[in-house]
Formats: sequence, structure tokens, C-alpha cells
Amino acid sequence: MGNELASVNRYNSLQLAYLGDAVYELYIREYLLSTGFLSPGELNKRAKNYVSAKAQAKTYFLVESELTCAEKGHLRRGRNAKGGAAPSASSVGDYRRATGLESLLGALYVEGEKERIHQIMEICIKVLEDNNEKMD
Repeated sequence: MGNELASVNRYNSLQLAYLGDAVYELYIREYLLSTGFLSPGELNKRAKNYVSAKAQAKTYFLVESELTCAEKGHLRRGRNAKGGAAPSASSVGDYRRATGLESLLGALYVEGEKERIHQIMEICIKVLEDNNEKMD
């Protein structure tokens, strides 16, 4: 690739969310692969429990309670960003909270905060794993 990303301040919240969406999905894919060999169909089926706006929104408040003031700012700006319409499978509130989480992850990625991303993703996965166990 070779191109370095500009300072986090050069991107708006939706651009950061675009990047953060990819960061989030990569972590989830790595996590699912680490749980054992699964077929691609099974991986995709399980991934839906983690990558939907509804699933991401479930992690929002717990993640928020663990953030620094600056991180909360990224989360809030992403949540409040005016973007497209929410997908039909989620509420507007869930979609906005998911966008906030993605914006935070994008900002941390641009800042090179890989360890912090890992910590936040561990919280997300724990919340969603606990939720998935309750649904079983």
C-alpha cells in the first residue's frame, strides 16, 4: 500500500467509521477463526451475530464506560454524524451507536493505537459472547 494515513483530525467521523468498520470486521473474523476450524458458510453465519449494527450497539455502553475523554469524543461524534439511512434490519439508535463504535476504532487505527483497539475489541467480543450464550 505504501500510503500513510493523515492525522486523525483530517477525517470526518463517517470516514473514520468507514475505516473502523473494516477494523472491527477483521478482528471478528480473526476471533472466529481462532475458535476452531469452521467452514466458510458457518463462519459467515456466526459472524452475523457480531458484525450487525444491532450487535455492535449492544457493546456501546459497556465500551463507553471504559474510554478516555478523547475516545468518548470520537464515539460521540461518530454516533451523532449525519449519514445515510439506517439499514432496515436495525433501528436508527442501533445504527448510530454502531457508527460511533466504528468511528472510534477508525480513529484509534489512524492514531496507531493497535493495543487499545485490541482491548476494546476484547470487551466487544466478551459482551457478544455472553449475549450469544444467553440466546442458546
